[in-house]
Amino acid sequence: PRSAYPDREDVHGCFESDYLLLPDGTKLERMQGYPPVPADVLQALLVIPCIGETLPGTVPENWALPLRFVPAPADMTIMPVLELSPSPESTREAAATPGASQDTSVLFDRVVETGDGYILICRFRPSAPAGEWVQVTDVQIRDATDRQVAYTSPPDIQPPEVEDGSGGFGFVFAFEAAGLSYPLSVEFSGVTISQAAPNAEAEFEFDAGPNPQPGQEWILNQDIELAGHHLTLASITADSRHGFSFQFRTGPEIYSAAVDIAGYTPVGGGGGGGGGLTDGTFNVGISYAELPTGKLHVTVANLTIISDAITWRGQWSPLSPRTDWPSTPTPEPGMCVISDALEQLGPPPADIASEGLALTYEPLNGDTWGLILRNLDGSGTLVEVPGGTWGTLSPNGEQMAYPASDGIRVRDLATQAERVLEEGRGAYNLAWSPDGKRIAFVGGTADGVYVIGLDDSSRRQVTDQAYASVIGWSPDGAQIYVVIPFTGGSAWKVRSIDAGTGEWRELFTIENGTAKFLSPALSPDGQWLAYRGRDNSSLYLVRLDGSDVHLLMTGVGQLVWSRSGWMGVTLLSEDANELGALLVQPESCRGYLLPSVHGYLQALYVP
Repeated sequence: PRSAYPDREDVHGCFESDYLLLPDGTKLERMQGYPPVPADVLQALLVIPCIGETLPGTVPENWALPLRFVPAPADMTIMPVLELSPSPESTREAAATPGASQDTSVLFDRVVETGDGYILICRFRPSAPAGEWVQVTDVQIRDATDRQVAYTSPPDIQPPEVEDGSGGFGFVFAFEAAGLSYPLSVEFSGVTISQAAPNAEAEFEFDAGPNPQPGQEWILNQDIELAGHHLTLASITADSRHGFSFQFRTGPEIYSAAVDIAGYTPVGGGGGGGGGLTDGTFNVGISYAELPTGKLHVTVANLTIISDAITWRGQWSPLSPRTDWPSTPTPEPGMCVISDALEQLGPPPADIASEGLALTYEPLNGDTWGLILRNLDGSGTLVEVPGGTWGTLSPNGEQMAYPASDGIRVRDLATQAERVLEEGRGAYNLAWSPDGKRIAFVGGTADGVYVIGLDDSSRRQVTDQAYASVIGWSPDGAQIYVVIPFTGGSAWKVRSIDAGTGEWRELFTIENGTAKFLSPALSPDGQWLAYRGRDNSSLYLVRLDGSDVHLLMTGVGQLVWSRSGWMGVTLLSEDANELGALLVQPESCRGYLLPSVHGYLQALYVP
């Protein structure tokens, strides 16, 4: 349960690592993975001192699980792993950046030849000067003809460790080799981030009044000069975590800054990531044991800046390129190749486009993001909610709901009348029931899943399992389906919860899903669960008993399902202002481009 975890950042839970205890008393400590077990050892004990990050005494501790090792089957496929030495050095292309190093490397350590291509195991090892670190925004592989090569990251191969303190990491690329021209170019695109002047500070005073309330906003538009750079503090908002959110507008060279209120000790906070990486804004949030009141003395410091865009490139060719690869790779069973033939897709037919709706999260006016509800044919904007997110549509497409500071807001699309379900304060990850009378959501502190009634605003908690995400409802509205991350996000448990009693049942485990944003969505007939794969760009389907798991598409981001069975898929793009979307029918692989949709899909209505 969420109560087993710390509720403030200055209190730490358990960080003891699990280990393998061999019969002779040897401990094999786990870092990213375990070291090899000696070949003559057939038994071991897996010791787990505690569940990661939990508070002492809140959950069972000192687990000891016996393991038995058996020989691999005689017919198991063995693929040789070839060591690559010496590894080619990379090149770096960038605009002139003061203090930037030019000796960064992309190193290729090993290669595995598979039945249809290769697996490259490599390291990205930037050489940033002290005080700078690298943030990678995109990784691509291109062949000698500049053709982009699709790749995945196999979950069963551990990337090599890179501990240089400057943002490097190991990577594993698996790709099909048919039709490729060598050498291949592996490109890491990103920026360097550094402190502008560690000791520079700017100060101002802000009057929060004697009794600030969550959701209360102060529009300031106050100019701040810090370390030779210009920022504008656009607004300050009180939140439900006894803190404030500071929204800044900046130029593209600013990444983030730190905010401190004199006389108050924060218990949590975060933010940043602005400038050229987003829309020219960033937020800094600070939480306290009690919300500060009255006239406050605020310090802005630790300004960090972003370099111009940089691309690091390393090249690789096989020692003996094969010429017998199949000319046309065979898609996996059940896979749609729609994402590989986008230029051949047209818009949806008139009967779908004229009556369908798409709810997206996207830039609205310059530096503001929010929700936009449009017709699928692009004929008009029906609703615009600056700052809104986690929106959802009712099954009949007649209402829209989204969380706000005062609760869950429900809008009638015909009359534009809006009401507030105050018991839904702090909600996110909303999912509408099939009968349109209830909404399931996750509590604002990730303390479990709740259900709220639209008729009487009654709120009831159905599970206290921490960090759950709502997948959807069963067609009869009796069950709510959720996914719950394993410790470390290595896998996801899928559970069904009785919407009336709260009794739950374990269904199966997703082992190839992304640890970042799974984007799980249940089909309206309750037969299929769609989710994003571990490479963060593939879309998988699996039945609710864990069977028939298969790859459906590649190159996708967020996904949603309409009640009619059509799936909406956000296409990956380096530029959030140019995001595209597809309308897909998984059974037939029938698909259409949605030219009027430019943003992250939140909900979809297709008649």
